[in-house]
Amino acid sequence: GPEQFTELVAELIGEVMLCTKESNNKARMAAFKLLITLAECIEDVYVKNGKGSGLGTLLEILVAGLAAQTPHMRSAVVVSMCRVFTEYGKVAEIQEQLKQVARTTLLLSAEKSREVAKSVISFAKVCSVRLPPETTNDLLDDIITSLLPWANDS
Repeated sequence: GPEQFTELVAELIGEVMLCTKESNNKARMAAFKLLITLAECIEDVYVKNGKGSGLGTLLEILVAGLAAQTPHMRSAVVVSMCRVFTEYGKVAEIQEQLKQVARTTLLLSAEKSREVAKSVISFAKVCSVRLPPETTNDLLDDIITSLLPWANDS
């Protein structure tokens, strides 16, 4: 059922996210493809079992990764969220959750790690382009606040 599948996804997702930062392009592309495949599967399992959208559960799993100890892993989580937002940013059922996840993710711009900051800047761009205009408008203050500390950085 959905609970067992969610556990499986939670166990796999860390390694998948790390692979999104892989220097080998084929490995990176395979990781992104697997991430979206997992999203599709979790959605199917939840819908077929009458549990609503599984995408919200996937977002919760991804957000948990933001508490990772290393900047490399936090950056991998943000990059993975960029891909999920690119694919599912316009799904109506999860707009409120997308907004909250975006706000939480944008807070990482305060971190001193350039690797994380670059990922957050990319994430801000994805939010502004892929989310519906009304969601983007609600996030505008958060996006601007996250980008300002890096404005003078080259």
